[in-house]
Amino acid sequence: MSLKEFRLTQRGFFERLKQEQQTRWEQTRFIAFYGLQPYTKKGKLRNFKDLVEFEWEKEKRKEVELPTKEEMDYFRRKSGQFIDKDGNFHN
Repeated sequence: MSLKEFRLTQRGFFERLKQEQQTRWEQTRFIAFYGLQPYTKKGKLRNFKDLVEFEWEKEKRKEVELPTKEEMDYFRRKSGQFIDKDGNFHN
């Protein structure tokens, strides 16, 4: 086995261990969620993340820059279409 193959095998092994651990924690949260459900006020626990949210579930949110009016006009001219006030495309 070459060094590259060994490192790929090692990475796969540790990724599998990490995935198994995450699955165990999610199963524990599932059991806790339904175990606590009868004892909470209605609407207090709506989903699993209300109980606990894990680090691997948190999304990295990017700031999305909206196009300017000039850019939108350019895109409309290039596509040969325009959008009416209801959001419908026309040629």
